[in-house]
Amino acid sequence: MGCWETSPTESRTPIFGRTKSFVGSHCQGKFPGKLDEVNPGGGLDGPSDFLLRILRDGAMGYDEVWEKTRDRLEDYKEKFEAIWDPMSEKTLANLSLLSKRDWVVDEILVDFVDCLWGGFSWVDTIAFTPFPDMEVQKKFLAHELSELMTPSSMVESKLAESGLDGGIAHTIVDMIAYYSVKDSITNLERKGIRPNPSYYPAVETLHPLFEKYSRDPSAYGDFRAFINDMVSKLKESKGQLKAQI
Repeated sequence: MGCWETSPTESRTPIFGRTKSFVGSHCQGKFPGKLDEVNPGGGLDGPSDFLLRILRDGAMGYDEVWEKTRDRLEDYKEKFEAIWDPMSEKTLANLSLLSKRDWVVDEILVDFVDCLWGGFSWVDTIAFTPFPDMEVQKKFLAHELSELMTPSSMVESKLAESGLDGGIAHTIVDMIAYYSVKDSITNLERKGIRPNPSYYPAVETLHPLFEKYSRDPSAYGDFRAFINDMVSKLKESKGQLKAQI
């Protein structure tokens, strides 16, 4: 069971249940179609009331912005849903295999947000901008899903103990995303698909390790064992770099 919701400059869709992606049933969202229909609350709702007044009375109010945005976002959502649905279960299974964790929620809601640059994920919700290139959007969604699955706190702790760059934890998130979704992407060399070495540290060192790991995740008993091996190789690579300098 699931629903999609609409709210200011966004369109929300459940992306998966345990057996099916993008549950298609429609239900009323948190926001009615017009802000005039929202009844302000009191107490802790004070800040939200203030925001609602700004949205209603600003130079360009909620309703005007939403009228300009709604149809485009709904159209984008439907197109992306059709692309993602056939690859969803495989991608989710790959993410679970590579992170060595089970999915613990029945569905994850995805928000396409027009006014957001980038994306974020939290527990059972993802929000991100709709990219014109839907091949890049596949990778982008896989990355946000990887954020939910990768045990980053454990990785960051191990990197800190080893004196390595903590930013490598984010590289690992993107690597897991890339190797979970790459078989469903037609052009892996397209900008925005492969982890970018200009943004993510240690990409060149980690690619061979992750490629081998993606072919046989069972080679490691748990994710910590994989991270320990990865850290050893990073320290070895760091030592070789110092020697060359």
